[in-house]
Amino acid sequence: MVNLAINPAHSDAWQKLAQECAQGAVYDSSERQPHSKCLPGTRVNLLQTLHTLVDDGTRKIVWVSGESGSGKSTVAHTLADELRQQGKLAGTFFFSRKHTKRSTCHYVFLTLAYQLGLHHPRARESIMKAITDDPALLSPEKSHYDLLEKLVIQPLKHLSSVWKGRAGISIILDALDEGTANGTHHLKPFILLFGRLIHDVSLRIHNILITSRPWPQIGAVMNSADLASVVKTVLISDFDSREDVALFFRHAFDQIYKTHDLVALCPQPWPPERDFTTLCERAGGRFIFAATIVRLLNQRQPLDRLSLICRMLRGGVAGVWGIDHLYASIINDMDEFTRSSGLRYLSFIVNLAEPLAVPDLQQFFRVTDVHSCLLPFSALLSIPSVGSLDPVQIYHTSFRDFLLHKHGDDQTDTALSHRYLSCRCFEIMGNLLKRDICGLQDPSLMHSDIADFAERRDAAIPRSLRYACLYWLHHLREIVPDEEVHGHLLDFVDGKIMFVIEAYAVLGELGAGVELFRSARKLINKSWPAALFPRKDHVVALLYDSWRLTLDFFDAIRLSALHVYESALPCSPLKSAIRRTYSWVLEEASTFVFEEGLDNDWDCVTRVIEMEETFSDLSLSPDGSQVACVFLSSVGVWDTASGLLVGHLALDPPTTPSHDRYFGTEMLHGGTIIAVVCGDSPCSLWRPATGLLSPLHKPSAERRDIPLAFSHSGTMLACLSIDNPMSNLKSTIRIYDVRTCEQISQFSINDRPFFPGATASFSLNDDLLLLHDPLSGRTFVIDPANGNFLEQLPHCSGDWHVFGPFNDQILQIIQPN
Repeated sequence: MVNLAINPAHSDAWQKLAQECAQGAVYDSSERQPHSKCLPGTRVNLLQTLHTLVDDGTRKIVWVSGESGSGKSTVAHTLADELRQQGKLAGTFFFSRKHTKRSTCHYVFLTLAYQLGLHHPRARESIMKAITDDPALLSPEKSHYDLLEKLVIQPLKHLSSVWKGRAGISIILDALDEGTANGTHHLKPFILLFGRLIHDVSLRIHNILITSRPWPQIGAVMNSADLASVVKTVLISDFDSREDVALFFRHAFDQIYKTHDLVALCPQPWPPERDFTTLCERAGGRFIFAATIVRLLNQRQPLDRLSLICRMLRGGVAGVWGIDHLYASIINDMDEFTRSSGLRYLSFIVNLAEPLAVPDLQQFFRVTDVHSCLLPFSALLSIPSVGSLDPVQIYHTSFRDFLLHKHGDDQTDTALSHRYLSCRCFEIMGNLLKRDICGLQDPSLMHSDIADFAERRDAAIPRSLRYACLYWLHHLREIVPDEEVHGHLLDFVDGKIMFVIEAYAVLGELGAGVELFRSARKLINKSWPAALFPRKDHVVALLYDSWRLTLDFFDAIRLSALHVYESALPCSPLKSAIRRTYSWVLEEASTFVFEEGLDNDWDCVTRVIEMEETFSDLSLSPDGSQVACVFLSSVGVWDTASGLLVGHLALDPPTTPSHDRYFGTEMLHGGTIIAVVCGDSPCSLWRPATGLLSPLHKPSAERRDIPLAFSHSGTMLACLSIDNPMSNLKSTIRIYDVRTCEQISQFSINDRPFFPGATASFSLNDDLLLLHDPLSGRTFVIDPANGNFLEQLPHCSGDWHVFGPFNDQILQIIQPN
């Protein structure tokens, strides 16, 4: 028996992990009900193949590839259940586009860590200590590399002795293609991180099973040199599933026959052989097709509905038979009123950023008939009971695609849906947000000091309000604003923005609030014409002030939300728009009242981050959310809102004198990539979120690449390549594709080389590159696509040169001596 004394601080860390991870992504979670599991006698060959691979003793990644609706998730669930019974399941993560936490890769490592901690107390203690030592591990900004190392690999080392002699220990990741809410660029580094578990023979993980659609981006990673030797690909299409679908149909029809008491209305066999054959042929081995028909028949009037479906499949609807036509037929079979009212809500539901339960939908839409309007569509989506907290969600993403792209009804117009949803977000915040929403009363108390804080928060902030606070900008981005939208936004910033800051702090989402204010200001500044929005400058000023106020007082507000009123607003600049607009809130402040000594405007400092050692270079990400610093033997990345260290890269010790070393660091949009060169090492691209480090060329003492500039799109990097650096004989400008690390073009300078200190900048549309050498005053314009020389400008003084917005002007920046 293992008996470990649990540190109370560690216990708190475990509770926070349990709340932060994606519990719904575990294969047998209630969020995934009803669980889809292979019927006995189906998928026999496929499951046997997977079990053989799991048990063959080799370390591998098994990629199960199949088209949408081919039953991948059902197979993954069945395999997970069988492996758990055999003691071979380390953890699972089932991705889903329908759920925010399950639609990105960030929560995978937190969720796996939680499952690993349940296997043994020593693993749990390792995880709790890691989080206690570094709370930023629970932050969305923390790198995937650090999460894997501290929350997965370290616990696995503790489990090595527990699992000693046990073969076939596996991790299952289902529907990886649905984890791309933040784009597909992260797929390669994410998969490569799991490759580390396979390559590290000290760990007891023998198999990583990944299911997905056959996306080229995923296939390219699986077939890459890094993984090809350890990847085994299983194609769903290689296993004939037509007999399996027939077995599924037969089992389901027998259940319907009994449940609906058809014995008095229809003799066996039912369905008639002709209808049964038609259904099996049209299903073509696709389980999603079969499951949709079964759900439709199981609702009501199975005899009449079966007759209708079979007539449709035999020619009642023109065109190619497939799931889209079945969806269309089911919808078109409804009467106009039922179809119209249901489609209206369906359009809103599929455009939500995350699914909501029926009570939350009723509050969000201000109606009580959501449940009854959706019930006729229950063959197509899961509709829990009225009082249930389980979310309403579609059974399969193909129905979402059908509604958004193929149905062609005005009621499912995406832009109109987002417009309505954005307005509702503002209306809900307008109605429900208020000062001290949780009734905390005492600003001197930190949230952690209030015993029933979580209960007060959940009672005061319903899910519909939480959704509105977090996703108003998500919907605003998808529309062309009109006068009504302008009015909602104006009312929000004039009357509720202080209250939403408090709400963000209470919800533990203050960092998200900072990003929302910054992004909203950028969106309105760039895309909303002042001629159509007369109060634009006022709104932009308030968004800026809200961003600054939250940043400047981030730590105080995060720990005690009421400080937004009691210390943040009273200390805001005298001439700030937020102080002027919310003077009525200021009058109620009881902790601090300042009559003099305040600045008129915000100062230039948004966050002070103390460094424990001297850095040689730093670079701010284009959006200002992160700052990277280069130290003697490492690179660190900090979140500028929270001041937390979110990424760390160890550099090789210098092999040359310090005066010969040149560190270059540059950030891509959002701080996703850093270009760094260190000593004799090649210039490399580092992705802090995953820890992946990709060199741009092979190490060479005859060449040193120094990063100069990233393109505005974030897809290209310009480097100054000094050939034979000891003699400085030749300089070359090399342009790289940051996605593939392959060189796109180059431009050579033979007569007189550029030296470190040269600058470069891309035009706004990335079709031109401006190079400037401050030592010689030479300035070149080249085409980055092919490296062609376009123009050499007359002698230009100045320290920096950038293009104007239309490429017809060049700005010289000259620093005074």
